[in-house]
Amino acid sequence: MSRIIVPGSFPAPRISYAPENCGTLGPAIVEAARSVDIPLDGHQEYVLNTASGIRPRYTTNHWAATQVGWSEPRQNGKSNTLLARTVGGILVLGEKQIIHSAHEVKTAMGSYQALKDLCLN
Repeated sequence: MSRIIVPGSFPAPRISYAPENCGTLGPAIVEAARSVDIPLDGHQEYVLNTASGIRPRYTTNHWAATQVGWSEPRQNGKSNTLLARTVGGILVLGEKQIIHSAHEVKTAMGSYQALKDLCLN
């Protein structure tokens, strides 16, 4: 479990709200994505780091935030960020069921095909 980090080449967002005093599984998720050749920009790493914040509770870790949202212009990597999170969910977190949807069927099918290609390769 690591602290939330802002990659050196990426400036901190002008507006950001994230739980404080928590660790994150983000670096492990980023590493899992890179291990299957998913390239990530600094802002995508930031989203994964902050969205994967955890707090220790009793004997297990619990998500620091139950809801995550971010605003990003068109064609700037939202699908790639979600693909990286999906891979992290499978490889790092051992999640058995992951729901991934999109505004358009074409986008959802593109993400499905990208994940399928990663699995087959």
